[in-house]
Amino acid sequence: PTSRNWSSGEQLLEMDGQLCLVRNRMPHGSNTLEIWKLLDYSSGDWLLNHRISLSGRLARDLRQSQILRVIGSFGSYRSSRKKIIITTSMHKIFNKYQKMVHTYDPRSEALETILSITETHSTQQYGCPSSRFSFIQETLAPVHTTDEEIALSSDLAKATREILLRLPAKSAIRSKFVCKQWFRLV
Repeated sequence: PTSRNWSSGEQLLEMDGQLCLVRNRMPHGSNTLEIWKLLDYSSGDWLLNHRISLSGRLARDLRQSQILRVIGSFGSYRSSRKKIIITTSMHKIFNKYQKMVHTYDPRSEALETILSITETHSTQQYGCPSSRFSFIQETLAPVHTTDEEIALSSDLAKATREILLRLPAKSAIRSKFVCKQWFRLV
């Protein structure tokens, strides 16, 4: 690296379901981080979505870091709770590296450190510190539909279910002996 800042000046990521380009303007003399959003894939039009000022006292950790990456966001763009997630990494002393995760609130322009870890490496093979944090979105969506779910989704099953819901509990329980489908419904 030719400068103190080891991170690349630009990075691509997905944010809010769209392709974004993050431009670290610090190597160019500006204390800003820009996030551009691709508006249209066919025309290649981009829009400056966020400009994060790194000149305040709270942004000192971001300015001094050797690696600075935006890894995503959470919350709705329209909501007042949207936050951008930024990770940093820097060499502290000898073989210690400090890695941090920050949130940035675009509305209030507030920067908050939410995680700070100091790693120690016994060898110098690691070289430049990396940012090993990532943003993973989990879902509880079913992998496939079961035979039972298919059977219960038919119109006849739906009608039977509605009838059973209107019966007294004692009668509904006795109805489970009518057939396997009714047993599943009850």
